[in-house]
Amino acid sequence: MGIEIREGDPRVSVVEPPQAPPAVQTVAPAAASGGAPPGLPAEFVVGTLRHPFLRLRHPVRLAVAQDEEFVAVVLDEINEFGYGPHLTAAVEDWQQTIAGLYLTLEAERERLGPAMADLWQRLQTIVEPRP
Repeated sequence: MGIEIREGDPRVSVVEPPQAPPAVQTVAPAAASGGAPPGLPAEFVVGTLRHPFLRLRHPVRLAVAQDEEFVAVVLDEINEFGYGPHLTAAVEDWQQTIAGLYLTLEAERERLGPAMADLWQRLQTIVEPRP
């Protein structure tokens, strides 16, 4: 608490100091290896794409890692990532990425170069249109 005296104003007013922000707890960053820190699994199994026209052919196992800001998940088979501030957001980002990739490669399949044609073939073993 302090006292403020304004020039030309004979009144005295009490001034409260600004309050300190509440303490924020954060998860410790992952080890230098980029692995999952305590509290996050090293792997996460996903069984759906949450897409109206596409689905996974089978559940997939995503590797989980975290840096100072984001959680990342990756399907090593096709090297596709999802990122987010927490695990759920990272998985949802991965699901959207896979669906978008599938639809893009499907639309362009006649014009794909060798690397993208190979990715398209591998992606089709994981994702399929809904019946």
